[in-house]
Amino acid sequence: MVKKVLCDWFLSDGIHPRVRLDAPNCLEEALEGAGVIRHLDDLEARQANEWIYRRTWRYEAEFTLPGQDKRAFLRVTGLNGHWSVLVNGAEAANGEGDSCEFEITALLSVPNRIELRFFPYSGPLISPVVGFNGMLSYRQTGKIAITEATVTHEDAGARIFTGLSSIEGGKCEVEYRLKNAAGERKVSHKETLAAGYAPLMKEEFSGQLQPGENLIGVTVKEGGESSDEKEFSLYLPASDAPARGLAGKGEALMGLAEEACANAAFSLQEEPDERFKQMASRHQLVSLTLQEGEGFCPPDALAPCERLLALAGSERALEKPAFWALSDSKRDCLDAALKLVPSGDLESAVNLSRYLQAQTLRSAALDARLAGQSFAVLGARDGLNAPASSALTDDGRALRPAFYALLGAWQPQTAFVRLPKDVPEDGVMSAEVCFVSDWEDEGTCQVNVSCHALDGREVGKGRFAASQRGLIGRMLLEIPEEGCMLVRTSLTREDELVSVMDEIVMKPGVHFEDLPKTQLLPADGRMRNVGKSVALGVTVPGAAYFGCLVPGEYVGARRADPYKAEGLNIYF
Repeated sequence: MVKKVLCDWFLSDGIHPRVRLDAPNCLEEALEGAGVIRHLDDLEARQANEWIYRRTWRYEAEFTLPGQDKRAFLRVTGLNGHWSVLVNGAEAANGEGDSCEFEITALLSVPNRIELRFFPYSGPLISPVVGFNGMLSYRQTGKIAITEATVTHEDAGARIFTGLSSIEGGKCEVEYRLKNAAGERKVSHKETLAAGYAPLMKEEFSGQLQPGENLIGVTVKEGGESSDEKEFSLYLPASDAPARGLAGKGEALMGLAEEACANAAFSLQEEPDERFKQMASRHQLVSLTLQEGEGFCPPDALAPCERLLALAGSERALEKPAFWALSDSKRDCLDAALKLVPSGDLESAVNLSRYLQAQTLRSAALDARLAGQSFAVLGARDGLNAPASSALTDDGRALRPAFYALLGAWQPQTAFVRLPKDVPEDGVMSAEVCFVSDWEDEGTCQVNVSCHALDGREVGKGRFAASQRGLIGRMLLEIPEEGCMLVRTSLTREDELVSVMDEIVMKPGVHFEDLPKTQLLPADGRMRNVGKSVALGVTVPGAAYFGCLVPGEYVGARRADPYKAEGLNIYF
């Protein structure tokens, strides 16, 4: 059983006096809490405190373990940066991963001293996460310990790999357990081990895994007594549809996946602990592993404009070469937005870039689904202040338009229009109408495409039957004279509305600043467009909504505070 090590942590760089930490925290938060630095929330502060990332820092603590006659393994999670772990002066592990586990039996004394060293950071300084913000834990075993264990599934059976470490070798019993909705079953094997490391690969429970949660346990017994054990939680989705989701670290990531409901997935860039696995299974979240050739959207494809502006402190500082020396962030969406905001107003450009971020992610997700590929947003909230995360969340952890755009793309069934990348100057173009579904027996769905001028009037429509995934038709579109048009794709199944997907298409040379403004009015748990123009690029967090609203249209909110809405051409 894994137990937390209770100890007091101290932080030092060998120059400043040691700082006592209330709880383990990364360098920036730890030093701010101790009053050594002020919060690095602007360019001036970040430049003045660059030194903290160019030194070697040490997190130190003392601890004791009960029953030191047993084998002991120490586990450290929440490691960020290039690190080395020393126990009683001897290096036990080093690397750049997020966690490590190692045996300390031969290193134990009374008391024990642990030191976590973090070496100078060599990457960009816009928002680094360096230091220790996790937990120290331990487990004790008999002479035979489980040092590696993984479980995968294939054809409703489990493939269980177990790496054993034996001090003396000899006979043992390895027991595998499965518990799921169908009941509980056990399988035991007699093994004879040599001293040292012994890998075991077993394929068990063929045809016995069930959709939903499957608890798989492995116990090693010596002389009938348990020496070590591990338990895994394996969740199997009911559908064979390609996985889609988020790749990053920690429970914050799982919170995002949970917001996206059970058809989303998470992919950890660290080995999850047992508590994390249990939580993931309870919320029906699938662990996602991307294979070569599958779809993903890397963080540098999204401009974290909100985070950049906050760090720079002003529009003028954002353009200083010194600021970009601290950042490797690309400004693809911001640059594109500035081209569509000819006045150069940065606030308007950032607002527009949020919409472009959302469209970039949604298009990438829909293209991956159309190709039958798994899809993930890499680097999604992979740290407290990670700039890549600003595409999905802001610094206050509020969800951004891109997240709600992904929810639309991740629905079990949806239809959408693929517009050409380059819009002709005359505004006449051919577009593809597509349908994606997780269901094997899709039946027949009805897809309706309607085109609206900015005053809300319908200027074109099409109707298509969708009986299989993929391209289901083409449609000729013509943008009205004002140069902007809403293209809405709605999907119905058995006369019930399944999904709605909105796209904005504009003629070359038309700018968002030229579009008429409209007004959204919150009332009675609804957000209504009370103006005379289509509201473009609207996000209503309380309704998990991303799209457009024609005059008189509204969305209702599931949560109590639906009013933190935003859009491209609206005012409140």
